[in-house]
Amino acid sequence: MGLLHGPHCILEKLDLSDIRGDDPDSMMESLASALAGNVNLKELHLFTSGSATSIGLQAVATILRNPNSALKELVLTGNTINDDIISAFALALTNNTKLKKLMFNGYTSRVTSVGYAAISRLLCDTSSILNTYNSNHTLTYAHLWHKVIDPLLEINHNNSIRQAARIKILNSHFSGSDINTQVFTDMKLNILPTAMSWMGHDNGSNVGMNLMFEFLRREPSICDTKSKRKKRKAAD
Repeated sequence: MGLLHGPHCILEKLDLSDIRGDDPDSMMESLASALAGNVNLKELHLFTSGSATSIGLQAVATILRNPNSALKELVLTGNTINDDIISAFALALTNNTKLKKLMFNGYTSRVTSVGYAAISRLLCDTSSILNTYNSNHTLTYAHLWHKVIDPLLEINHNNSIRQAARIKILNSHFSGSDINTQVFTDMKLNILPTAMSWMGHDNGSNVGMNLMFEFLRREPSICDTKSKRKKRKAAD
């Protein structure tokens, strides 16, 4: 394990086909410790044949907390996945901007709404616009087959991080029959052109344009050029 430690390890892919032994959890904890400062490993495949428990798998999740981690693909095969494991990975990925594929190729029958909610919140925290913006827009694959999670992963897969954040904000905060445009109404006039450009940026859906329509309908003075000319003349 010592060869994996620190920034000097140049290994980019590690495939541990079968982790066995008297204490596989300890082996996973040692692996997590060795990779805590690794900055070059991009792919990690762990096949434990069901011998690891939540303790070992949660230890593996801590690897993703490394702010300099280069991991883009993490595969966990042959494990029983539960809410504790899912939640541990969701927490570890909160500030991770590198991991694209997290493959739980195991038994997910023990995952309940608690675990799925943790991943959903990671991908799109709807508690506020800022939290939605700061959600994870990098992860594109998690092998969970969930009706809420899969569309969020697809948004990440098909868009840049910036565009994925925009789509999630529009869908979560500015869609439906009663759109609240107050956040734009409260903006300073010199910021509004940028905000309106953000609304109208076409991404293949009408959500942004519907938002702009509702905003202009409620704030018609924005487009009242005659009043603006009168104000400028009065100022002169």
